[in-house]
Amino acid sequence: MTRNRSQVRIVAIAGPKGGIGRTTCAIALGRALCMREHHVLIVDTSPACGQCSALLDLPPIAPQPPIAFEVTKTALDGLDAVTITPTADCLDAFFAHLRENAQYDDIILDLCGNLNDESFGMFIRADIPIVLAAPEQPIILAATQWLRMAIIRYIKRFEDTPELSQTLSQHASDWDFATVYGSLPPDLQERFLSELGAFRCAFLLNHKRENSEDLQSRALCHAWGMLLGLNIQYIGSLNHEDRRWFYDRHLADVTPFCREDPLVRELDIIAREKLSGRLFKPHPCLPLLDEHTKPIEFLMTDDPDAYRQAYRLLWEGYRRDSGLVSNILSKEKIAAIIARLETAYKCAEPTPAAATEATLKSTEMHAVTRSFSATFAAIGSTYSPENAQDDAGSWLASMREKAGITRAQIALKTRIPARTIEKLESQHFSEFPGSRLQAYLFEIARVLSLDLADVSRRFGLTENHKS
Repeated sequence: MTRNRSQVRIVAIAGPKGGIGRTTCAIALGRALCMREHHVLIVDTSPACGQCSALLDLPPIAPQPPIAFEVTKTALDGLDAVTITPTADCLDAFFAHLRENAQYDDIILDLCGNLNDESFGMFIRADIPIVLAAPEQPIILAATQWLRMAIIRYIKRFEDTPELSQTLSQHASDWDFATVYGSLPPDLQERFLSELGAFRCAFLLNHKRENSEDLQSRALCHAWGMLLGLNIQYIGSLNHEDRRWFYDRHLADVTPFCREDPLVRELDIIAREKLSGRLFKPHPCLPLLDEHTKPIEFLMTDDPDAYRQAYRLLWEGYRRDSGLVSNILSKEKIAAIIARLETAYKCAEPTPAAATEATLKSTEMHAVTRSFSATFAAIGSTYSPENAQDDAGSWLASMREKAGITRAQIALKTRIPARTIEKLESQHFSEFPGSRLQAYLFEIARVLSLDLADVSRRFGLTENHKS
């Protein structure tokens, strides 16, 4: 079956320097996606290293032309590899060719660590660009420099006039949002904010040694937002002690595809919970936010009920002595941000009137739930799989993404397993009894504020009125 080209997803994994596990993570992510029956292509853009073919247990892969390339099959069904070194002047054609490969669900670009136009060009064109870093001061500083250069390349690509990119390029190694924004005229200020809001980037921490580094990574993304005005999405961290398989793989006469790999397991969780939903959400520019009037936004959460947890995670990440944020911000700036976090937390606390209103809404919701339950008890339902619409699952997934809710969030609110929600969205629901499917759809419709009758009709549930 030919796939829709819009379903091809391009993931770019960039690292500010060599040796941080960029190629290893790219291959592990590809294996994790293959285990979920995705067809994956790994593109090695640094053939001089030769690590990609070695980790895939393949002979050295010869570089291919950017267009009309031939891939190499690996030992894992559904995982292919190719080595390509596209030049800066052919990136648009190269990406157009990648998106026309309807045989793949995901294409993973393993970018080299050089600060060149080719790496930045592929990074900013990817659907999910990921910066990979380790919790070490030189690497965090290099990652900050990578972000500065990436946004300059991004603005150059879409800018009609060069004034904005030239202003940034004058201080390419040390510019920050406050300095640049204050020096721009009003029209360029608006353009600057627009480009920062459209820029996509995710952050993944590798070689995590302790649990506090996960909290520090969340705070680091918030600190990058305060320093550069970028909305960096934190997607997770990978344990360091679980990497022993990498050093032991040559000691056993077994292909690495056949052994249990904790790194693949961790990336599978990240892919399911972070990369499958609406990863890049619109968010206002942090340095310009007033924490008094928009405290929830300043705490970088879109769920008003989760502001306490968001505050705690950020506060602990910032307060860590010699933490990751101390690599890019001074002690004075960290103290000022912590004070703003505390103000936002206090302003986000619901007033008694707001709490009363929330209680009333909760009571109304329980009343609606009882009403729906009574209705179903009275009319019953008949399940006819043949009457289900072919796009029922994809429609439900689109409604969830439109609401900005992940499968994990629905699972948490409804107590429905995330894999069950995935089966519903993948059109694999004929195995559920009608009564169970009815219950699942009712809970999901409640969370997404959908019309229950419409949802039931799409999934082949018909009402059966009782006399």
